[in-house]
Amino acid sequence: MRSLAVFSVLVGLLTGAMFAEDRSRAFQETAEVTLVTVPVTVLGRDGKPIGGLGPADFELHDDGARQTILSVDVVDLTRREGSEAAAELPNPAARRHFLLLFDVSFSKPGQIVRAREAAAKFVESGIEKDDLAAVATTSIDHGARLVETFTTDRKQLAAAIRSVGLMPAEDSPLDPLRFAFVVPGDPNTNKLGSGESHNRPGQSLVDPSTARVYTVMAQKSEDRLATTRIERQLSSIDALSSALNTVEGRKTIVYFSEGFNGRLLFGSIARQRSQQDAQADNDAMLNSHFQEVDSERRVGNASLQRHLDGTLDLLRRSDCTVYPIDLSGVKVDSDPSFGQEVHGSDSLYAFASGTGGEVLKNSNDFDSQMQRIVEKTSLTYVLAYRPTKKSGPGVFHHLKVRTRLRGARVSARAGYYENRLFRSLSPLERALSAADVITHETSTGDLPMSLMALPLEAHPLARIPVVLEIPGAALLNGSSKGPLHLNLYVYAFNAAGEVADFFARSVTMEVSQREALRSGAFRYCGSIRVVAGKYRLRAFVRENEQGRHAFRVAWIDVPEGSQTSLHALPPVFVSSDLAPGISVSEPAGKESPSASEIFQIGGDGFIPQLTPQLEPGKPARLCVMVYSHGRGANEAFQMEATVLGAGGRRFPPAGFVVVGRSLPDTTGLQKLLVEFTPLSLPAGEYSLSLTLRDKGQSSATRAAAAIFRIL
Repeated sequence: MRSLAVFSVLVGLLTGAMFAEDRSRAFQETAEVTLVTVPVTVLGRDGKPIGGLGPADFELHDDGARQTILSVDVVDLTRREGSEAAAELPNPAARRHFLLLFDVSFSKPGQIVRAREAAAKFVESGIEKDDLAAVATTSIDHGARLVETFTTDRKQLAAAIRSVGLMPAEDSPLDPLRFAFVVPGDPNTNKLGSGESHNRPGQSLVDPSTARVYTVMAQKSEDRLATTRIERQLSSIDALSSALNTVEGRKTIVYFSEGFNGRLLFGSIARQRSQQDAQADNDAMLNSHFQEVDSERRVGNASLQRHLDGTLDLLRRSDCTVYPIDLSGVKVDSDPSFGQEVHGSDSLYAFASGTGGEVLKNSNDFDSQMQRIVEKTSLTYVLAYRPTKKSGPGVFHHLKVRTRLRGARVSARAGYYENRLFRSLSPLERALSAADVITHETSTGDLPMSLMALPLEAHPLARIPVVLEIPGAALLNGSSKGPLHLNLYVYAFNAAGEVADFFARSVTMEVSQREALRSGAFRYCGSIRVVAGKYRLRAFVRENEQGRHAFRVAWIDVPEGSQTSLHALPPVFVSSDLAPGISVSEPAGKESPSASEIFQIGGDGFIPQLTPQLEPGKPARLCVMVYSHGRGANEAFQMEATVLGAGGRRFPPAGFVVVGRSLPDTTGLQKLLVEFTPLSLPAGEYSLSLTLRDKGQSSATRAAAAIFRIL
């Protein structure tokens, strides 16, 4: 057997963080807009969606130029249940995306706890089966963090919601060393615990006008600190908004927050703290004591207003609608802050009105309010058109959508960016763009890739080998002359759309390996662990230079362990010599061997070939893995081979001979080494199908086919 086996060449796997991007490139990336889809909702005067509209009912302008609407796809979620369309995924642009965004800086711990309870309940019973949800947090210390990406997996979402941490409240002490509990100059520092004055009647240590100047100075210092905190909060939302632009479809952001002090935005003229403050400011201005008046406190901070306007513009451009949940209403009498006045509602209203949403108050009645959001987004029209003008990668196009219906309110994305170059994307944008492809299965990508998974029996857990193969020439095409960095993601989803298992790896191929890669293919062998059942595998590979990617989907049916059945796994082609290219196997753990262990016969390894190039009349080798439960190593069973061509035409193989076999292992799996010779067939793609039959029995079992090409 050792003379018949083929030795493997496995290069080391480099794991860890994402590799830094090489800015010095000898190539040019290209980006092009081909078709633009615009999700649109149309609401009547009663606030409910209007149905029955077609292309003639809409008018669409791109940068002021009217466009021809090619098609209108209608997605009515109220009618999908029980229909034939319910078995298919809706148009990705029309799928509802709910982002549960927790503000952990401008919310108190008790409010976050109640918000988590409400969010978990909403995910569990408030959204439909095909709706996608994600969980994120935003804070002034850590910025925006994506806890769970957009998914239909309710278990993962619930776990992500429970993990949202409790951060210090907004009014936490300003001095990190706690020397100053309040801001120096605050009038409250003059108040003693007894509330009694130690000055003689009629005496004052400080002149009242001077005291007011100190108070104004202290207030300005406090406001500058608060403004800095708000600026950082808005910047984190800016980064999140830009990243959400990579997610196709409309995004509904459910924003759990108490909001920041709106006085810093709109000034005390819009919201006065007290009549005494207003009178004091008026008296100071009449007496020309302008140093006693804080002008920004009266009219708002212009710089902060501009930043907020820019944040709202980014949200609209990314097709995001914000529904703030005013956490000042999520309280019980035992809350320490119960009954205290909160001024954050102004900022929450700004987010809602600026993006077309609404503020949900009295959030203890969360269910009925969220139901309004669900109802408003239940019917979506997806307008498709081909733009008449292209301006270049990353350029923003303003869109305007109108309807001829009187009294109807149209809500649509504010515009779109022409395809942005990969090197301009942030790490969060790159992560979301990859997740978007995996979730919606919208693109096979720029790179050719083959995907294979062997459905081993579960006893009770199966370790399923997964092999990815990409032609080396395709990977190197247009790349720079430096190392090649790849990121690989493979997920197994069960029938309920839940993640059963996954693996994610980073692989680097050095410059010295480029020639080997050019002459063959890149192969990666990993594994997933699942119980018996049917799974949908989604494999995504992306190189980190140009952002080119490959995406493939495959079904795998993992059987339960049996003591009597006879069946074969899909045959695997092996190389007759050392396989050209580069093969990488996942590293072996302390308690488990490498994923490539299954690809061994007699202790020697071989390299699986997913898309072998065969020559007519020239032998090639196969490994056929057969579960022969209850049979000895020498008990015979018949194995018939058939070659299928285009249109299902059948051809007999020129040769199909077993040249070696291994003993069955403890699970009953036996490996056979077969020499297969194809006929003189025309060039093209073919499949090799196997049929197993116990000797003397009429019943037969057919194994999945293996694909090969004739040169």
